[in-house]
Amino acid sequence: MSAPLKALDGAPDLTALMADLGAGASRAARTLALAPGEQKDAALAAMAAAIRANAKEILAANAEDVAEAKAGGMS
Repeated sequence: MSAPLKALDGAPDLTALMADLGAGASRAARTLALAPGEQKDAALAAMAAAIRANAKEILAANAEDVAEAKAGGMS
């Protein structure tokens, strides 16, 4: 994988960014473990609806990423 990664705006310290993401994921996992099933189901339904509502934008961004990767020599 030799294609360059896109720059992260406002986050020049990748180590700190990853540490923050990991800490947030740990907190979310604890909260999720204690949530009732109905609440988890509602959250999953909301996420699915958001993905469906933004499908065009998601697919366009994915196509851009794929094109950049191919231009960078990835297969």
